[in-house]
Amino acid sequence: MGPLLAIFNALLSKLFADEINAWLPWISDQLTQLAVKRLPQVHQERYLEEWRSHLGEVPGKIGKLAVAVGFVRAAFRSSVREFVIDIIGRTSAVLMLLVLAPLLVLVGLIVKVTSSGPVLCRKPMVGRGGHPFEGFRFRTMGSARVTGIGKVLRRSGCSGCVHA
Repeated sequence: MGPLLAIFNALLSKLFADEINAWLPWISDQLTQLAVKRLPQVHQERYLEEWRSHLGEVPGKIGKLAVAVGFVRAAFRSSVREFVIDIIGRTSAVLMLLVLAPLLVLVGLIVKVTSSGPVLCRKPMVGRGGHPFEGFRFRTMGSARVTGIGKVLRRSGCSGCVHA
């Protein structure tokens, strides 16, 4: 049965070689798009352009297919690394908040005692990927002048909101 199977395989390869050849560029492009979708949104457009450009430089259709498979592997590795970095970042932020909570409460009490008005104020900020959000900062001004704690907060970069 071995030789018959080899003959059948060779016959199919000859019959469908043109179809396989015609589909390889499309498959390479689809794999590249799949790889790019695994990356963070902010990087997708840039990498799609770069990777498509790189595919154009690779000789042969099989070579392009191999490179596209490599893109998929790289994107999966990158997305896992981004996920781990994100988890580490969020965990450290929570730990820092817990460690600094007593100091933040103390500063809030000092701001409340030394001036009238709210302790915190909202400030528009820009986060990851250019997404805007509202952050909170300690208020540094009382009625038309910087408070004592406000001077310290401004010098340390811990505040910037001005409210009368």
